[in-house]
Amino acid sequence: MNHKVTILIPPALSNSSCSHPRYATSGPPITWGSVTEATIVLLLTVGICGANILVIIVINTRRYSKYIHSQPRYLLTCLASNDLAVGLLVTSVACLPALLRCWPYSDIICQIQVSLSCPRGT
Repeated sequence: MNHKVTILIPPALSNSSCSHPRYATSGPPITWGSVTEATIVLLLTVGICGANILVIIVINTRRYSKYIHSQPRYLLTCLASNDLAVGLLVTSVACLPALLRCWPYSDIICQIQVSLSCPRGT
């Protein structure tokens, strides 16, 4: 049987959303709606990070380690650290675009965030 090798190459992107000519004089407009949305994203980021750090600390303390066997404790720690990484790498990057209503980062950051935030099946 012949198997084709598929190489995934990201599409070529050019970031021009914040450097669009309509923002040439005053920059992207900041409205109350965008400030509210950025505040909600920031609160979600802090909540995600704080809750997962709390889970990691509580599960791995000596006080609770006698109630949880090592395999479920290891699994829960891995899940919480993965969720913590998503909270730090994905939701924290989304705060500034929510405020400015454009993408202020480079093309590489866009590709990294899309690859981290999208599930593999879609």
